[in-house]
Amino acid sequence: PDGRRVTWLASNCPLKLINYEALTRDAELASDPRVFFDAVVLDEAQTVKNPNTKAAQAARATTSAYRVALTGTPVENHVGDLWALGQFLNPGLLGTQTEFRRDFFVPIQRHGDAAAAERLKARVGPFLLRRVKTDPAVLADLPPKIETTEHCTLTKEQASLYAAVTAELADALGDAEGIRRKGLVLGALSKLKQVCNHPAQFLGDRSGIPNRSGKLTRLTELVDELLEAGDNALIFTQ
Repeated sequence: PDGRRVTWLASNCPLKLINYEALTRDAELASDPRVFFDAVVLDEAQTVKNPNTKAAQAARATTSAYRVALTGTPVENHVGDLWALGQFLNPGLLGTQTEFRRDFFVPIQRHGDAAAAERLKARVGPFLLRRVKTDPAVLADLPPKIETTEHCTLTKEQASLYAAVTAELADALGDAEGIRRKGLVLGALSKLKQVCNHPAQFLGDRSGIPNRSGKLTRLTELVDELLEAGDNALIFTQ
């Protein structure tokens, strides 16, 4: 009515499927008390693990009869991630953020307090449905896991870039201390991963692809073998 752009809320469809970006963009509309949902379901709910992000705030501001969070990693970094999910699902169940930090985060994360961990488990247990790989119903769906390691030789270009990054790091670490030193090491590790993937990723210059990366060459060979065998594949890189 006031001329604002109404996107996913405009339709009368009973099921609305949106991403976190849209939820954040239209947070004011989504939080309008006149907009009521029977249920709000968050997939990849670890996205709201930081309670101070706009996405987390927008999710908590929605009005609904039921809330569900689906995630394979409810705790990614530390036990504090669980508070953000709990605050979305059942506000107040885990206390305020200050109370959670005092009663659970510090004892468990810093001191390994088993009693505090059991108290937290008892608090959230009634609201969790958990499936693990050892469950019979899951094992029936999964083929045996086979792991093999493929060693890939760096090309001359990759080796040269790798040496340059390590030499640059050695020089920079000479007078670096504390957090700056850690930052330099982490930054160098990221660069070295890019070099090992492909020089073009490290250089960022949109240069040619073929015959410049031992890793990519071996991956291409593996994919060719998969295609020849008529197999399907899902490829991850890190």
